[in-house]
Amino acid sequence: MGQRHQLYVIAKIAGRYRGLAALHSQWLYGLGAVTRCRRALQVFQAAENRIPIQQELLAARTRPEAFWNRELTYDYEGSGCAEIIAPFPFISTAFTLGSSFDPLHGIHNRVLPLQFNTPFDGGDNNDGVTIIDVTQQARPRYCFVFFKTPENMDDDESIAFMYTPLSASDYLKAYDDRGYPGINEQSQRLLESMEQWPLIDIATLTQTWPHASWGGVSVESHSRAHTEASQESFQDPIAVTDSNLENVVSVVLDVPNLTHDEMTTFSQLPGFRQRLKARLCKMAEDQILHTSPTNCELICTALEQDDYVDLSPFRSFSSEWLCQIISRLQSGGKMTALNVANCTHITAADLKTVIDIKSNLHTICALEMPQIPLETILSLLKSPSNKIGRVYHTELFQKAFQVFPKDRKDLIQAPQSENITMANPIDQLILAKVLHYNSQGAPENRAGEYFDWKAFGFQKHDRVDIRYSYCVVCPFNDLPLQATSSLSGLVNYLQVSTKQDSFMFQGCSEIGSMVAKSFATASTALDNAGKASNDNVGPLPASLWSAVNLCAGYGGDPWPLELPALKPGRWSFLLIHENLVGPNQTTMIKPRYAIISPVEEGSSNGAPPKFRVIDMETFLKEVMTDQDRDNLATFWAQHGAPLTEKIVEQEVHELVPLVKRNLDGGPDFWTDFGTVGWLLQRRW
Repeated sequence: MGQRHQLYVIAKIAGRYRGLAALHSQWLYGLGAVTRCRRALQVFQAAENRIPIQQELLAARTRPEAFWNRELTYDYEGSGCAEIIAPFPFISTAFTLGSSFDPLHGIHNRVLPLQFNTPFDGGDNNDGVTIIDVTQQARPRYCFVFFKTPENMDDDESIAFMYTPLSASDYLKAYDDRGYPGINEQSQRLLESMEQWPLIDIATLTQTWPHASWGGVSVESHSRAHTEASQESFQDPIAVTDSNLENVVSVVLDVPNLTHDEMTTFSQLPGFRQRLKARLCKMAEDQILHTSPTNCELICTALEQDDYVDLSPFRSFSSEWLCQIISRLQSGGKMTALNVANCTHITAADLKTVIDIKSNLHTICALEMPQIPLETILSLLKSPSNKIGRVYHTELFQKAFQVFPKDRKDLIQAPQSENITMANPIDQLILAKVLHYNSQGAPENRAGEYFDWKAFGFQKHDRVDIRYSYCVVCPFNDLPLQATSSLSGLVNYLQVSTKQDSFMFQGCSEIGSMVAKSFATASTALDNAGKASNDNVGPLPASLWSAVNLCAGYGGDPWPLELPALKPGRWSFLLIHENLVGPNQTTMIKPRYAIISPVEEGSSNGAPPKFRVIDMETFLKEVMTDQDRDNLATFWAQHGAPLTEKIVEQEVHELVPLVKRNLDGGPDFWTDFGTVGWLLQRRW
């Protein structure tokens, strides 16, 4: 069953277009497909994601032809499948997040990875495919394609829709007058927003998948016209330069010893730094830019106003020269993110020097750097003074795709607290979910009241109403996170979960998936307005994502991760979600939260430890510096606090022991969804 749809990412690599990532959605069509396509385009186009994408495209050019032509196996069970489904793991992660998750609009759906070189017509499909071209990150292209006759359309009608690139509006014409919702004001705005991206043309599709018979008649001639017009109207801003400015840059590059005052004067010319950077990068690419104090000064001048400093064009430089540039930019530039991907001369000692310098640096991109293993990089980030909130490393992104477990023994277990990689002391989110089914109607909202967990105890009660409950423990301490990222991830989850109309029917796998994506898209820093970006792409937490995939294979239950040992000095988010369900209405009670930490170890006789229970304001005062604390407190007050209530402290001491017994398979273990459904049918 389903409205099956596949999604593909392509790019021009080594002279022709090739597939880089592929996904399957069991339920995606019409406006939903257009909405997911738009979100994916926004993520791929986001400035903070362009450099990591560029680095994986650079690495793709080094792959032999046999790599692209490898046989399709579709065998994702067990270990070692990352090279099959995610050889370019940042792009695969960005695609997974962009096509299935948007916390601001409450969008979450499940997508499954396919082998990266799956042909466009190689999936189980009945609602077309989405294709996105990321060759130009600043201007990605897209199209929709039908290779099967659209539902309820006869073969004669479908000719205009088949094997041809369709715009969003053309794609939706396949659903006109066929029992699907028509175009309203909201969907019209969606279609208008899609006009900013050019369409992929037939020549590109032919290069990518030459086995197909491309060239169907376009639904409307404007499909191709729109493609051509969009391509012509878009020009790289670096390519449009004033000839006088070009002459100035040439003079600067030709004069061997400019004074500091002269360089300062040139730097004030509008567009000078951008043009100088473009020329230096081109010279480095052509291998005619040599290391010298003058060229080092020129590079620093070109980059010192950049927030995201990209040194990958200068990867042929020695580590000594690269470190000099980095040191200069840390002390006198605006650098908050650093890209050294593909810089094979950089060593672990060099990175340690960079990390130890007190600066505003919060992101390091080290993709395609096998000379520095992930474990080594993470060990450098354990310093309490460290402020790096995001690390891009190929191993880190591939971990989530490395194992699609067949059973519980294959599960990637969550690391214990002593293996924490960052200064952030929060290990996990523990979520307790309760559904109250009442045949007389939903009771009055009881937000903020004490709940008697001892009497309730994670089981089904056939009393006045049916109560169904379960817990999901979501570890993310195998992610490089710090306080800003953790808080942003929690807000992402609150936003998406409180907007989900079907939240009450979601099982453990869906909840775990939402949590994993919420923290993968967490922002590492707030902008000048105190807001967090939702376009960030970080790695999916490997142990949690592995549990999601295993749990989904069993229909959503049981949750395979046990509650790890809670230790003094380590903290956990505790979140309680309740739904009141009546025959004619459903009420989602505002989620209640606490941040908890045991004040002592559990006793030898099995007695649970006592917990310290604090709110977000207290937590920020105790763990953050003054400047960060104030910014994050404002962020929480604006975006997190309105979505939550605080948990009554007594509940924590009763609830957590039940959580542990529940997750560890104690007497109050799982209630099956089917049993609950059967009981509901009998009662109602």
